[in-house]
Amino acid sequence: MIRIWFVGLTKGGHPYAANRSLQALKAFYNWLLSEQLVPESVGNPARLIKLNPERARQRYVRDEEMPALLAAIDARHDPVARIYFRLILETGARKSELIAARWNDYDADNKTLTLRNTKAGHDITLAMSESACALVAELPRVDGSPWIFPSDSPDEPRFNFAREWKEIRDASGLQDLRLHDLRRTHGAILVRAGVSLPLVAARLGHKDITTTQQHYAPLETEAQRALAERVSAALSRGLPPVAK
Repeated sequence: MIRIWFVGLTKGGHPYAANRSLQALKAFYNWLLSEQLVPESVGNPARLIKLNPERARQRYVRDEEMPALLAAIDARHDPVARIYFRLILETGARKSELIAARWNDYDADNKTLTLRNTKAGHDITLAMSESACALVAELPRVDGSPWIFPSDSPDEPRFNFAREWKEIRDASGLQDLRLHDLRRTHGAILVRAGVSLPLVAARLGHKDITTTQQHYAPLETEAQRALAERVSAALSRGLPPVAK
């Protein structure tokens, strides 16, 4: 029955949605088993179904799109939302990991932000630029709340920025842009600047550099070509190539 549902959803033109649904179903059955709510003899009926193949999404904010995006972000009247979107661009942090950051994770003196319980399986300490630190300094602190992005309750951070993100997409005209694409844009900027893929992987908290290669290998080739042109230009002048 599960396989019929999965194949039907896939053939209906929604292979990625079928994957996400199947993953959720597998997780649900695993939870039922862990809580002993179903007998072990039943097992996880979704475990033998293979996910549909997926191509890595390669959507970054292009150079000509960036002014409109930044203008739309900076037009937000809510400073917490404005700074949240800016910091994803500035740090490349995953949206959920940035939301979960606490004030004691931020070291203003050393200009670092430590992300806890990350997808990589370990804490990640991000070096932050002066502009990123200036953004954090703008954030209002709420008495009794440990969260950098506080909600109305001190027990949890602010999880929902969906309305603000929709307004930004509408204002900028970038309707196809997802919030996660801001993180990918951070990585793309690094690769285009000639930063090696292993260092980009470390910055983004990728457990496996294969993930980095899937998203950024074409951009690395572009960056290497630009470096090769600089070498050729230096040699044509009869000079050894000089790093800039």
